Amino acid sequence: MKIYRALKTNKISQKFGQNLYPGYVLNGMLGHNGIDFDCPDGEPVYWDCDIEGKVASCFVDMNTGAIGGGKGVIVFTEDKDGAFNHRFWHLQGFACKADQILKSGDLLGYAGHTGTVTAPHLHRDIKPLAKDQYGIWRNVYPNNGYHGCIDFTPYFTNIFIRDIVQISALQKLIEIIKELLSRK
Repeated sequence: MKIYRALKTNKISQKFGQNLYPGYVLNGMLGHNGIDFDCPDGEPVYWDCDIEGKVASCFVDMNTGAIGGGKGVIVFTEDKDGAFNHRFWHLQGFACKADQILKSGDLLGYAGHTGTVTAPHLHRDIKPLAKDQYGIWRNVYPNNGYHGCIDFTPYFTNIFIRDIVQISALQKLIEIIKELLSRK
């Protein structure tokens, strides 16, 4: 699985594990449990993986404590790298719905500043999953100090997903033209 940037803006304001307040433990977390991208209110947020995902939920988290809260989308994936819940937080609106199958570059919603935030941004994180003895997907690391999230930088490339989708479409078009020309 490859993860690209979900929005055009490329300014990372907080990395995974980074603690903006050294020595301060926030709701039991050792540091930040995802990557934050600064962006303007309303910036489109896209499905940023090179594999299909299924929207598990579009939700409004009423938790307004220091942990965040706000509007979010959770997308489920399963491939050779494992099963994951991908989370996109602090959206101001949704452009997808539960059970929708997403392809790379599909619109999820719009960045905002819902929940407890200081400015508009997109919070992006992932949680690895495994089936329990009853066949139910569960978080692999619920008590890892990051609320079950892991550092996804090994999967991440800081390139906007829509640029990747456009390049792929052009490559397919070139292949079709070459095929048509070779038939003559």
